[in-house]
Amino acid sequence: MTITLEDVAVLLGLRVDGPAITGSSIYDWDDVMMQLLGRVATNEEQDGASLLLSWLVVNFGEHNPPAEDAPEVVLQQYARAYILAILGSILFPSTRGDSIPLIFLPLLSNLQETSSYSWGGAVLACLYHNLCRGCMSTTRTIGGCIILLQLWSWERLHVCRPQMHTGAPPTFGPDEPPRLLGVRRTYRRNPRQVLLFARDELDQQEPNQVQWMPYTAGRLADALVICINGNRIWRAVVPLICFEIVEFQFPDRVMRQFGISQHIPTPVDTNESLHDLNRRGKDNVDWVVKNATWLAYWDDRLSHIAQERFPRRSVDEHMHWYYSITRRVISAPSIDRPQTDLEYAPWGSRLRRVAALALEGAKKVVAAMRDAINDSTVAIANNWLGNCRDILDEVGEGHRFEEAISHDVEATPHHEGRYPGGPSHRRGHIPHATDFTMHPSQLTHDEVGPSTTPASWSRHKTI
Repeated sequence: MTITLEDVAVLLGLRVDGPAITGSSIYDWDDVMMQLLGRVATNEEQDGASLLLSWLVVNFGEHNPPAEDAPEVVLQQYARAYILAILGSILFPSTRGDSIPLIFLPLLSNLQETSSYSWGGAVLACLYHNLCRGCMSTTRTIGGCIILLQLWSWERLHVCRPQMHTGAPPTFGPDEPPRLLGVRRTYRRNPRQVLLFARDELDQQEPNQVQWMPYTAGRLADALVICINGNRIWRAVVPLICFEIVEFQFPDRVMRQFGISQHIPTPVDTNESLHDLNRRGKDNVDWVVKNATWLAYWDDRLSHIAQERFPRRSVDEHMHWYYSITRRVISAPSIDRPQTDLEYAPWGSRLRRVAALALEGAKKVVAAMRDAINDSTVAIANNWLGNCRDILDEVGEGHRFEEAISHDVEATPHHEGRYPGGPSHRRGHIPHATDFTMHPSQLTHDEVGPSTTPASWSRHKTI
């Protein structure tokens, strides 16, 4: 699963269907600032095409408000400064701290047109880009709209979710604007310093612990119009663009989030050359020309809507494929992590060791059954094999049983009524395949499950 245009629109209320966020970096930024902000920053407050956020706060903040009788042009300058601060500090924050890119400022020249752009698409492109860089071992900081990532996680995952109020929708006063869905919940006791615990919980995440479709009809009924206006492109397989950043959205790989059966998707080209693009040292590039091909693709977005494929396939089929091409465990099992002062000890690595032992035991039992001399010996071996299978089922690795011993089973002597781990094994048996079926209750349920985060945050240490 992943963050999509649906999440951006519903949680943040940003427009997703509109012209892409792009433009040129060939400007005299002093002239642009004077024209659109009415003043120019000094060389110490401006670094090429970047501006210090502190300069905006000093010149346009609450301690320097516009005069009560200020003309319209001045009010627009303050509005641009406010929007620019939001863009640079919340929606498109970089790893440079106080720095805000001026490249967005020309898009604010006509405030009537500003609201028509696909700001949501640009925010998601920037977040995708930063998450890609953030997973590198050499990365120590991360940019992008992390608030979106946090809200998305709280809506869909139980891990480290704070307490959330899910009662009746809030009422608003006559002068109070309605709030976005992302801030309508009541969050309390937000977890902190639980990295080790979170990694372990994510390693053990089960499908029934995921809120696949949190934005039910009931919640969307009273959502702002802007939150649902772009729903026609939520499933568009398109490049998301923010100047030099071009990141593809592939909703066809997460169709379950839209209530649609998931097929094994076709391979995609991640185009690594696009990931290497950045604006550093490129102050004379017209990104409209540079990314003309991708912009044309975006403009034709309605022709690239992911559709459900028929006949429908079992979710299990997709998950077995997914397990074969992905890394399922976040932390390397060979690393022994310190347990000092932890109220909750991680179980992920222990469960993996248990699964490995059970799988190895099953293989040895099957091999031993080849040399079984009588039915009594076969019965004992069958019982042990059933134990191994139950252990694998219990730790969520049941699908590995058949894969690991199928070739050995064919070479094993068959005794009537007996099959390794099969019908003769009559103890309380857990189904050997994890249930990935999407039940109707999962599509309509509006309650968010409880958090499993420890009650005492301070006892957890980051590592």
